[in-house]
Amino acid sequence: MSNQDDVDQNVPASPEDEEDLEDDDGSLVIEEEDEEGGDYWLHRIDRLLRADERDQLPMLYNAAADLFSARAVITASGLPVDLDKREFDLRLREFLTRHKSTLPDMTPVLADFLFERAVQAHKLMAAWQVIEENAERPDLDKARQYFQQELKRYEEIRSLVREQRGKMPSWMKEWAYYWLGAFEQIEEEIESQLRSTKRALDSIVGKGASARTEMESFILWSEKDEIRKQIAETEFGRGLEVLLAAFAYAARLIPDKGIDGYLDLIKQRASRVSRSKKKRSDALVSILTIMLEIPNQQSGHKEK
Repeated sequence: MSNQDDVDQNVPASPEDEEDLEDDDGSLVIEEEDEEGGDYWLHRIDRLLRADERDQLPMLYNAAADLFSARAVITASGLPVDLDKREFDLRLREFLTRHKSTLPDMTPVLADFLFERAVQAHKLMAAWQVIEENAERPDLDKARQYFQQELKRYEEIRSLVREQRGKMPSWMKEWAYYWLGAFEQIEEEIESQLRSTKRALDSIVGKGASARTEMESFILWSEKDEIRKQIAETEFGRGLEVLLAAFAYAARLIPDKGIDGYLDLIKQRASRVSRSKKKRSDALVSILTIMLEIPNQQSGHKEK
């Protein structure tokens, strides 16, 4: 029989646990747990505290995010973007030729900056596409139903414990301070994780065409600020709106029926966010729902 067979299967030993259980000579010491004794329950609490100290405590929100958000796709692929640099430059030049009456010629530095911003914007939209697809998954709906039931159950437990605690004899209060106090704190944390995770899953389901429009508008509003910083104190400083529209047209950020009228369309879409604090807030929540961290080292575009 192997040494592994001697390990209590009820005590999973991670590499980190093994470090704590090493004897002075480096050999692994397996602690025996008495499930009928108080030490067993204290061991579970100690394990919880150690995982929290190492920042390795499993969180329900993170588990749901890995499954239903765009995080897994981003981690696996870095969200490669099929955005061609040559085509981008041609469309950028086409738009500016039509509208740049007072703007100087495009510089390579500015063109490269706009292209890199376009790559980041496309990654946001690619992640958003994953969110939209996940919203249709049957297991997401089942998870939401389960969270609703569990949340209700834990709310009832909390209410019942607090109600009964007020009726207990005075001689039990010291016991309750330690045992029920610890139980209530853990129960409240479980309830909080259930609630926040359910809210995130509900948010994913609630994303539709209108939310996508707000997402696109927020990206334009955000990129307008980035472009403003880039062209400050340059000859392009007075052509911010034209440059933003040229950027959006070259990157195909907003579906268009042609170059005519595109400038007015982009002005409208960007201003609808900046005029409304609520719309900015809604769009920001949408981006946070994506839980997106774009790897800077993986721009994902292809140049020809």
